Amino acid sequence: MAPGAGRTPLLPIPYTDSVNRLASSWEALIPGATVMLLAQVLSGGIGLLTTTIAARSLGPDQFGAASVIIAYPSVIFAFLSVKASAIILPGLVTAGARHDSGEFLNIVKAGFLLDSAVAFAGLLLVACLAAIVTIPTATPEAWSLAVLYAASIVPYSLLGTSCTVFAASKRLEVVAAVQLVDKLTTLVAVLMMLGLFGAHAESLVFALAAAQVISGVAAAAYAARYVAIRSGRTWWSFPRTHILDQVNAIRYRLGWSFLNTTASGLAAQVPILLAARIGTGADAAFLRLGMTMSGAMSQIESGIGTALYPALASRHDREGLPGVRSWIRRWSMLPGASLALVGLVVTAILPRSLTLLLGAKYAPMATGLYWMLAAATASLFFIWLIYFYYATGDVKGWAIRYTVYASGMIAALWLWRPSPGFTQTAIIMAVARLAFLAWTAGSATRRMMVAPANS
Repeated sequence: MAPGAGRTPLLPIPYTDSVNRLASSWEALIPGATVMLLAQVLSGGIGLLTTTIAARSLGPDQFGAASVIIAYPSVIFAFLSVKASAIILPGLVTAGARHDSGEFLNIVKAGFLLDSAVAFAGLLLVACLAAIVTIPTATPEAWSLAVLYAASIVPYSLLGTSCTVFAASKRLEVVAAVQLVDKLTTLVAVLMMLGLFGAHAESLVFALAAAQVISGVAAAAYAARYVAIRSGRTWWSFPRTHILDQVNAIRYRLGWSFLNTTASGLAAQVPILLAARIGTGADAAFLRLGMTMSGAMSQIESGIGTALYPALASRHDREGLPGVRSWIRRWSMLPGASLALVGLVVTAILPRSLTLLLGAKYAPMATGLYWMLAAATASLFFIWLIYFYYATGDVKGWAIRYTVYASGMIAALWLWRPSPGFTQTAIIMAVARLAFLAWTAGSATRRMMVAPANS
């Protein structure tokens, strides 16, 4: 008898075949998607574990104080960030396909310099605001901690372009490793700081800042080594005139990406600031925790998007919108629906487990968390949306729609401020996100349907 013959499989054969077909279809649609999905599931789990440990150790008040301290510099950076990594990726893919090492180096240098310049400008602005703005927390060193956190964003800003370099080179296993190391570094830093200095907001902010410095420097160093080996020289040795040409070439996309990134940052941070100003520290803590838990699903989006974006851009270059349409139809029918099903399971289980995971103090956030997770689940089904707009060159369309969504959500939160509890805030944010998904998906679908066969 052959080895293993007669054994009962762990799963019935039909289910095993279904899993194999699902994995095969993912790889057919996006080479490397399985690697990125597994990496993002692990990264999301580690990130959620880190947040759970911090929230449970600090309690709602101290965790809320740390959330508000981090939100202030994050809002400033939202006004400055241009998300250079998303802008340079199509150029890197094209340069790599042509084996044009000079152009590849030009684009890499533009990405790193843009990220660094924006981060330094944000740090200076945060330092200036420290003298004139008060952070509503009981922590006397709030602004000192905010400036420290802003300083850590300078090296951490290099991580985005570093991952883009590897993604454009189809080294998705390296992207996955970088993201996992980033989350593990944060977990270790939080455990060390809380253990050494106690469960305080200061310890958490310092730990997050230290982890960002380590992750950003390590990723940039490894990317620089890879680029030097691939191209025969370092990216920083190219003449400055080439960089100016590259910035001019992407100026249109850069402007609209700046608008989109600003709106995205404000949508993530302003609700926390409003909760701290109008509500309580506990409301800010609940909101930060809810965003982290629903954001674990968004990490799956961004991880698969690292593989999805180059694939969509390449398909659009070869076949136009009709090719993209057939590709997205296959994506939505199987992988996208599978991800959404997983999201539904998480939505059903996680809010019921809050008391077990975090303690009784966090039980009041269960209803609001249901809403936030439901919206994140819907977003998983439409995981291709943002990458469709970027890959087909419609950065302007996405940026305008996202800005309208973020502005409308913030305005609704402000108008609802007489009743600023976490549950009301979560419902407003979830409804706004669902409306945004319906709007952008409908517009993208209409655009693909009316596209001529040779577009």
